[in-house]
Amino acid sequence: MKFNEKLVLNSYLLSLFGVDNFEELTKDLKDSQLEELDENDNSLFYHKLKDKIINRIISDDKLQEYDENIVRHTKVIGRDIKWRYFQYLSLLFIEIYLDKYFDSKKKLLEDLNNYLQEFNINIEPKKIKITKYNDRELNKLALYNATGSGKTLLLQLNLLQFNHYSNGKMKINKTVLITPNEGLSNQHLKEFKSSNIDIF
Repeated sequence: MKFNEKLVLNSYLLSLFGVDNFEELTKDLKDSQLEELDENDNSLFYHKLKDKIINRIISDDKLQEYDENIVRHTKVIGRDIKWRYFQYLSLLFIEIYLDKYFDSKKKLLEDLNNYLQEFNINIEPKKIKITKYNDRELNKLALYNATGSGKTLLLQLNLLQFNHYSNGKMKINKTVLITPNEGLSNQHLKEFKSSNIDIF
């Protein structure tokens, strides 16, 4: 199977919004005006998703909670960031996953494997089916972002998201960021300081 045909988790998260692909989810989110906040500090992306995506499984309350987390963490960084639609959705997907993972890993595993059954049915008969998840596989996430898509800032917000959901549920004594060279390590050190994130 091609790589993009194996992205079960991505497909599962899209299904929570009642859509089959990323393009369907983003078709009404590309207007730059949606990068602003309303008078209550909710993003306009949140309003668009709440009002336009009617077949979603995620409740209005949960969607608002995730949005408020993203806005709050963005303010911690304090760099006058306006997320583009693809960046916002990346952060939103992380919110959903971390919430489900730390709320009930067992339920997340059950939901993913139930979804996988349907996913495998849609795979062509001659192609290899994807095997069930086990709970040891749930603690890893991989994000794919293009060059120039703001990966450094997304990484910083992902750390804040993880700390928020893991607080009191998992003891973490250090986070290690690995880069391919010293120059990039120094760049990340500078970026973390600019974003008010403590580093050692």
